[in-house]
Amino acid sequence: MLFIVILHGFVKKYQKTPLKELAIAHKRLQEVQNENA
Repeated sequence: MLFIVILHGFVKKYQKTPLKELAIAHKRLQEVQNENA
């Protein structure tokens, strides 16, 4: 079974994704993975 999880949404104004936004998404991914472990 395949799941898609939305971790973080934001308006991208520049070509490069800001590190702050990546950090938020990474933190939330870890939280989801820890809950399902």
